Order: sequence, then structure tokens, then C-alpha cells
Amino acid sequence: MVQSVIAILLIFAQAVIINLLGNRHHIFRTPSALGGMLYVLLVSGIPELQVLSPALIGVTFLLAAIYNVFATYKQAIAASSIFNAALTSAIAAIIYPPYFIAIITMFIGLTMMRNFRTVERFQFIIGYGVLLWIFGVLFFYLDLLNVSMFNQVMPLGALSEINITDTKTIWILGVTSFLILLSLGNYYSYVKKKGIDVRKKIGFFYWLLASSLIAFLIFRFIDYQHFYFLALAISLFVSMAILLMKNIALAEILHLALLGGIFYYQFGDQLELGF
Repeated sequence: MVQSVIAILLIFAQAVIINLLGNRHHIFRTPSALGGMLYVLLVSGIPELQVLSPALIGVTFLLAAIYNVFATYKQAIAASSIFNAALTSAIAAIIYPPYFIAIITMFIGLTMMRNFRTVERFQFIIGYGVLLWIFGVLFFYLDLLNVSMFNQVMPLGALSEINITDTKTIWILGVTSFLILLSLGNYYSYVKKKGIDVRKKIGFFYWLLASSLIAFLIFRFIDYQHFYFLALAISLFVSMAILLMKNIALAEILHLALLGGIFYYQFGDQLELGF
């Protein structure tokens, strides 16, 4: 029960941060809480995600890293934000190893946000390396540092271990693929009539989405928990697509259909047994 309460509070806090990022940086057309709401719906749609997991905890630090990356835009001195972005990325990666790939996105994001000078790149590398070095020393001292710690990395990663005969896996992959294609297909609509700073920040989330997909090709043992990584960018892109819709009634119908689909997916068996 305690873990469930903590998980609920974490998801709520993450949804609030997503809304803050979307509204403060003008990613949405109008001020909206749709991004956070969709994030909650997406991660609540899969029963396996309704636990307190390393992937869920790590998302909080990824959001902190994104916040610090965006904070460097047009700042003459941004050493603290650069260091914090690297440090929080490292914490997320230690908690959930597939988040290691996000370091590439954070580095690219900083080059997009500012003239990323050589000294600032060293600050970023030091910020990322400090925590890894501390944990490496701790593991070495406890005699836990061995080759088996790196057995999660292999060619094709989790892609080679997906069971395509499982109906549930097919449904989740199908819905996720549709949402990704929807996000990619609406790129021009998202950036149209937006300032250069907003375009860069929207582009950053596309890099984040790409890194979450690349993780499938590198890390083994990725399960449904990895959907948290995907949901960060997808929730923003889908919310932008809904806000672009001129027919408000249709948008509400889609929202209700999504709620109904999630409810049936989780409780359909019990309902059928009841009848």
C-alpha cells in the first residue's frame, strides 16, 4: 500500500512538471494541462506499470534534467544548470540503466539551446562522471563491480527478445507505434507559427523519443516499464495534436474513448465474468 501511494504521488508530480514544461516554454498552443493528463492516462493504461519501479523513479530525474537543459537557453552563465542536467541524468541512469541513452539527448539539447562551448562541455562531462565515479568506487569497495553488471547490453537489445505471438504485446506495440507515427506525422503542424526557441524545444523532445527507441536496440531485459520513457515525449505530442483539432466535440469523444479503452483493458475480464 505504501509503495502504491508513493507511485501515485510520483506520477502526479511528474504530470505537473510536464504541464509546467509545456506551458512555461510555450510548447502548447494555449495554456493547458492536457499533456500531464495524457501522461497519467498513458502510464495508467498498462497494469504492469502500476507499481513503484526504478523506471518510474528515474523519470523524475529525467524531467529535472530536461528542466535544467531548457533553463540554459539565452543564459550567459549557465554552469550550474549544465552541471545539474548532467548530474540528474546520471542519477536516472543509475536507477534505471536504459536511461543511460538519454545522456545523448541532453548533450544534443544543450547544443540546441546555446552556443555549447568547450569548457561547458567539460562541465557537463564532469557532472555526469562524478556520480558514476562515486558509485563505481562504492561498488569496487563492496566487491560488487564485475562484468556481469554489463550483461544488459547486447546487439539488438530487447528487440531480439520480444514475443510477437503474445496478444497483449501486439496490442501495446500497435498502439505505441500508432502514437509514435502520429507524433512524427504532425511535426510541421507542431512547429508552424512557433518561435525559434519553441521549435528547438519541440525538436528536443523528438530526440528524447528517438533515444527511448534506440534503447530497445542496446539494452536487454526491457519490459513494460520502459513505456515511462516513451510516454514522456508521446504525451506532449499527442496533447499538441489534440489542441490542433478544431472540432472540440471530436477531441472530447477521443478522450472518452481512450478512458473507455483503458477501463475495458484493465477490467474487461471481470466485467465479462460478471455478466
